[in-house]
Amino acid sequence: MACCYVEIIGEDGKTHSTTLEASSLYEAADKAVKEWMRLWWFNPQIDVTVHRGDECWKVSQEKVRAWRQAKR
Repeated sequence: MACCYVEIIGEDGKTHSTTLEASSLYEAADKAVKEWMRLWWFNPQIDVTVHRGDECWKVSQEKVRAWRQAKR
């Protein structure tokens, strides 16, 4: 598990973020999306950016959903 900083740009044009523990890029994005999905500004089509240390990745929510389905 590593500390990850995850961010997304909402429908309101603002950057929203959260810090959490995750073992992978996809787990971090999935946890963040689950936190945000009920909020009015959330857009399920916008890419999510995950930071871990000096590394940074941009991932589509479509790929995160596919990862979640594959885990089942």
